[in-house]
Amino acid sequence: MLKTLERYERAEERTTAGRTGETIDPKLKTTPMMIPYEELPESEKDYYRNTSLEALKLIIKLGYKITREDGKLFID
Repeated sequence: MLKTLERYERAEERTTAGRTGETIDPKLKTTPMMIPYEELPESEKDYYRNTSLEALKLIIKLGYKITREDGKLFID
């Protein structure tokens, strides 16, 4: 779920900045990766999974606990 959320946040940032999804062209701000997470190549999905996992590890290492809305630990 975090990987998908991060993907959508990144895509939203890019579209807000004017990027679209045909070909890679920095001047035109286009990239073919402006597609839904489910349609990404596995290598791109791995990037988002790893980024999300490392963020969670850092949060826990800094002493924070991740809990559900009911107060139970989600990740220990």
